[in-house]
Amino acid sequence: MSLSFSAPALQGARQSHALPDPTGRTCQLARDVAGAMLAVPAEDLARAERSRKQVCEARHVGMYIAHVVFQLPFRAVAEGFHRHRSTVSYAVRQIEERRDDGRFDELLTLHERRAEALRDQMAGASA
Repeated sequence: MSLSFSAPALQGARQSHALPDPTGRTCQLARDVAGAMLAVPAEDLARAERSRKQVCEARHVGMYIAHVVFQLPFRAVAEGFHRHRSTVSYAVRQIEERRDDGRFDELLTLHERRAEALRDQMAGASA
């Protein structure tokens, strides 16, 4: 699995919603992890318009990782994913409910650990 560590321009994103680093990079990393987990291109998760179900599910995972693993508040996640704060709250609840499925929980746990390792690596690099 190859994850992008750069903060590429968000395709389809409105310029007024560009986040300063490190929040923008953190949301990009959450999209990369979620995209890798569900085999959806990370750039599809950054699009501001509505998407097909598979992309929406991956975006929900990305929002969950950004909030739970990277500890971003809902408002920052909402800006980073070009969605409303209430959408982020909904996405996090949806993912928490899906954790009752053992197979999904196992896959999410694996990717949470990878995201945590990346978070720790990024924190070490900035120290």
